[in-house]
Amino acid sequence: MLETLQKKLIRHAVEAALQFMRDWEADPSTGLGTRVRQLLDASGIERPQNCQCDLWEARLNAAGDTLREPPQWAAKRAADAQRRALLPPPISLAEAQARAQSPPQPPPQPCGTCGGNAASTAPAATAGLPHPSTLAGRITGHTPAPPGPLPYDPTRPIVRHLLYYCAGLPGDVWRRRAREMARHLHAFNGRVIIAIPTEHGWTDPAEIEGEWQSYPDWDSRRCRTWRVPHDRRLQEAAVFAHLLGHVETLDPNHLTLYAHSKGASKCGREADYPCDEWANALTSTLTCALPEIEHALIDHAACGCLRSANGFPTRYGGWHFSGSFFWLRNARIFEKPDWWRVPDFHAGNEAWLSDHFARNQSACLWGDNRPWPYHQATWRDTLTPQHEAFMATLNVGPTFSIVIPTRGRPSLARTLAALRPAGLRETDEVLVVSDDHHDYVRGLVEAAGLPHARHIPLADGPHGDWGAAARNTGQTAATRDYILYQDDDDTHAPWGILQARRAIARELSVVGSQLSEGPAFFFRMQYQATGKILWAQPENRIGNVSTQMFAVPNPKSPLPTWQPHYAADAEFARDLESRMPIVWRPEVLSLITPADDHRRPTVPTIAASRAAAGLK
Repeated sequence: MLETLQKKLIRHAVEAALQFMRDWEADPSTGLGTRVRQLLDASGIERPQNCQCDLWEARLNAAGDTLREPPQWAAKRAADAQRRALLPPPISLAEAQARAQSPPQPPPQPCGTCGGNAASTAPAATAGLPHPSTLAGRITGHTPAPPGPLPYDPTRPIVRHLLYYCAGLPGDVWRRRAREMARHLHAFNGRVIIAIPTEHGWTDPAEIEGEWQSYPDWDSRRCRTWRVPHDRRLQEAAVFAHLLGHVETLDPNHLTLYAHSKGASKCGREADYPCDEWANALTSTLTCALPEIEHALIDHAACGCLRSANGFPTRYGGWHFSGSFFWLRNARIFEKPDWWRVPDFHAGNEAWLSDHFARNQSACLWGDNRPWPYHQATWRDTLTPQHEAFMATLNVGPTFSIVIPTRGRPSLARTLAALRPAGLRETDEVLVVSDDHHDYVRGLVEAAGLPHARHIPLADGPHGDWGAAARNTGQTAATRDYILYQDDDDTHAPWGILQARRAIARELSVVGSQLSEGPAFFFRMQYQATGKILWAQPENRIGNVSTQMFAVPNPKSPLPTWQPHYAADAEFARDLESRMPIVWRPEVLSLITPADDHRRPTVPTIAASRAAAGLK
């Protein structure tokens, strides 16, 4: 009988060990020996007299201490506990489904006593959750927004915040995304919070922090990085509510953009995933169209692009902005008494909007009811044309003459190919002035197929004068409102020409200048190899200004001439300052490419150079 009992004990002990590991989180206080005794009692096995089962139970309980989770599990559990102490419990899928069946709750009414929400002072279904004021980073308090349109206060500026989740997975995707956003960091005059999830094997958070803090528009008084433990199950949704807590306010003049390092987990790992197309479309739309977004948020709580009609089991039908980039009207968001509730799954931040707002409370700039966006063919055939059509509606302002001096380097094909993605318009003109290899340059210009593109060969070249003769010839031949300059081994930034055009149009509408009267504009440029952005400070000195930044009005009187020596760009800028006002603008107009191809072609062919530039 004892032998049979021992076998059964062993079998039940093994079952108990497995069950113990499964039930550990549910009831960590239950020891292994106690679990064995419970199983024995449930099995109906009779204990023999004097079998010392209580002693076995004590020994097994002691042994259970050695079977507990490994140290790394304990460390992760402690980190998760610390994070959950900061955040209210997220909404579960079951609760989301239940709420989807319930009628929408009316908006909270102002409390006549404290000026806050009446709903926040009364017991509700969310009793036991911490009040939003317990989340760090609140800004100010205002009365809740009235129903209907919510105008801005015209006596105060609009404040734009950025909440950005920068996942430093192995590779350079996070860095590329950060540098793309850095070109537009000047647009955010409020708080900039960069959440950096920490995970073994990922990029050192200090490196990510250093990248962001190196940008000239990073202001430590209102910008900060925030290291957070990476939650493998919830991912971004784990910290989404706490990010929102940093910009909590009912001030009607506050707006917030939520964005992240799109494609960091899939780019390069899934061959057909449209990593760059998707990220660039979202970033360019939601940073270049600020006046349109601000107007849309008068009547809506959120604004974005690529809006899907359904997809998540949320209260208002699961609609969402595919890609999780969207603008929020803070006053509309934080008047919700349970704004911090985030659906409890990895895409909870994407589903969050439709758990609090109906679809008609959001504005979609383009891509409404979008097709399946996870394949490159969908972008090539449908979404990219929609994006470009929308951006074309923004491309209003003066016309440009783009002057490109060249000595016939193969990189010229890349320079020309970047003009359309930068916002070149059909009414602009491109002047390529060559002082060497004229036939080769003419072939590249013809192959690019750009509107109003002209090739101007210089006689008696090459001059070896740092492009001075070519620039002087090009600006004399220019016929459009403003002149831009570009080198033949650099490119314009994506939508950089569009942003420059809109900036000039806004400035001219303010100052009331005629196009031919100035002022001149100095934009910025970014080094692709390092991410460095110039100008750093609005001052004309060598090393802080360069040819690729200038947008010069095309006056009736002659412009300053370019001199044939190094640092002629700073000299040209000083001459401009003596003739007309200079407006320093923070938009990035040009990208400085690594010096990887400065050779002159020996026996160049158009096909070879276009292939080297990544063109068909």
